[in-house]
Amino acid sequence: MSSVLWISVAIAVVLLLALAVGLLLARRRRISIVEKPDQQVEAPPAPRRYQAGGSISFSSGGGDPPAPPQAAAPPQAPAPPQAPAPPQAP
Repeated sequence: MSSVLWISVAIAVVLLLALAVGLLLARRRRISIVEKPDQQVEAPPAPRRYQAGGSISFSSGGGDPPAPPQAAAPPQAPAPPQAPAPPQAP
């Protein structure tokens, strides 16, 4: 036999093995919707109800509306610059 024939046979064997392993893995990983008789399904735990620990208190509110904010005093103008003092004679 020639080497080309041996290589072709080896490639065919490897492809058949890969196909067989792929089909086996696909069958194992398949998800079934039907429930099997030997499996027992546990009921989920009962939901816990939320209960607040504190209470909510509402204030009665005042009768008068809040006073408007006081307007800020306008900024004062800076003092005019003073003329330099004349030099004193010794």
